[in-house]
Formats: sequence, structure tokens, C-alpha cells
Amino acid sequence: MLHRFQRIFPNQNIAYVTADREFIGKDWLSYLVQKSILFYIRIRECDHLYDGQRSLYPKVVFSNLQVGEIQIVSKPRGIAGIWAFVVATRLVDSKLLVLITSRQPKETLVDYAQRCQIETLFGCLKPTFRRLVSKEDNIYDREHQKTVECSIAPH
Repeated sequence: MLHRFQRIFPNQNIAYVTADREFIGKDWLSYLVQKSILFYIRIRECDHLYDGQRSLYPKVVFSNLQVGEIQIVSKPRGIAGIWAFVVATRLVDSKLLVLITSRQPKETLVDYAQRCQIETLFGCLKPTFRRLVSKEDNIYDREHQKTVECSIAPH
């Protein structure tokens, strides 16, 4: 998807990429790090965060976090073959929102929140887009899913 974006918008720099939990993988994260593309990616509570000595689940690392509080882990943690900064907050439903990022996580939650706005926009456009694309070629489902789950912010 990034290659396609860069083909369509060759002079547009990517400010950052946001993605949901399905986009955790060694190849994908290594690619983003290698290309120096800033990312904010949500991780699952069952993913492991390695501190150089041991691996812990995010639910253990952030077990004392209260609803609305934000905690930033001071040093990068290993996950899926890379080292990344980690920030978390506990949502109103008591679930953890844990993000990894390739840079100091000052604005991580603010930037990631824009992903939710993009997802809402696509949800609103969904009925119109379905009318434009035939269901037989299944383009809508694949492209919509990729775009919503992984958002690219132009710089």
C-alpha cells in the first residue's frame, strides 16, 4: 500500500503511518524502520514487550494504569524484531490502548486518534463506495479494509 501511495503521490512525503493490531509483523515493522517512516501502531495485549532481560505482556507492564491515565515507557522495548517506544492509556471501557512508535512518543496518542477519524469517514462513505464498485470484483472489501486499518498521513 505504501508503494502505491508513493506512485500516486510521488512528491508527497509521509508524515507517519498509523495501524491497528493486525499490522504487527517483523517484515512490516523492519520495513518501516529501514525506510525511516514514523509509525504509531496499536499492539495486542498478548504481544510481548522485551526489555533486554525479559518479555512481559502489556497488560502486566501497564497493570496499574487507571482509566484516562497515560504512561510512557522510558526506554524502547523489543517487539516483533525491532526496538520501539511504547505508550499506553486505559480507555473508558477499561481496555488498554497500547501503541508502539519509532520516535519519542510525545504526540503518539494525539496522532493515533486521527486514525479513528479516518475510520469514521470511511464508515460514512461506505454505502456510496459500495454502489460505485461492483460486488463481484470484491475490490471494495480488500481496499477498504487495508485503508481503514492502516492510514497514511501526508506531510
